[in-house]
Amino acid sequence: MRKSKMSRLSRDSAQYNDRVAEHYAAYRPPLHQKILSLALPKNRRFQVGLDIGSGTGYSAIALAEYCDSVFGVEPSDAMRESARPHEKVRYLSGHGAAIPLKESSVDIITFAGSLFYINVPTLIPEIQRVCRHQGYVLAYDFEVLLEPVLTELTLTANQQSDGYDHAVNFSSVEILDEIVVRRDQIDLAISADELSHILLASPGRYAALVTTLGRRNLFDNLRKIISGKVGLTSIGINIFYSNYQLKNNESV
Repeated sequence: MRKSKMSRLSRDSAQYNDRVAEHYAAYRPPLHQKILSLALPKNRRFQVGLDIGSGTGYSAIALAEYCDSVFGVEPSDAMRESARPHEKVRYLSGHGAAIPLKESSVDIITFAGSLFYINVPTLIPEIQRVCRHQGYVLAYDFEVLLEPVLTELTLTANQQSDGYDHAVNFSSVEILDEIVVRRDQIDLAISADELSHILLASPGRYAALVTTLGRRNLFDNLRKIISGKVGLTSIGINIFYSNYQLKNNESV
């Protein structure tokens, strides 16, 4: 009985992960390009870019606008399988603690909402290893302000705080020169479909909304509820970005 229950829980967990990945891939707020335009030097072009924790490809493709070619490194098979193809982007299995690239092979490294999860002791040596002389390192993230949305929907998707820090950066790292560190808030127009995808793109919210609305036709039911709320045509978003350049170091 216990083995059967564990197998069922394992299948449910895998199904949740697949569903969440589908919603994550279906819509991400179009903020990557906006943040890059604010954070990077104007008219700057790079030969090779690296996006660590590239997920379903949105951040890697945004980086491709500034590079001749981009590597998107992502540990999740589900995310990579859902990644959008792009002629300049090659997706690789891997993570920041062991980057699957040669020494001095990239000109810019970006972390789009991934630094918090891979901020491990081996990350900095790996950055120093793969980044070319005076290469750029950019960490950025955004926080969709969903509490007003959930209140307006009279839905509960309670999640325990996991201590996630959207503003995590490299400002204490000695080998990097700080260029800019910023935090701003913007408003984004959004449709019922898009907001539904955002709400369901988190494992915690997905599970909570299944409890509230039921698993069957979850997306359609949530979309109908949102469509009936006149006030839900835009959402507030906090954006965070910090840009650095590798110091002039003969060991790099």
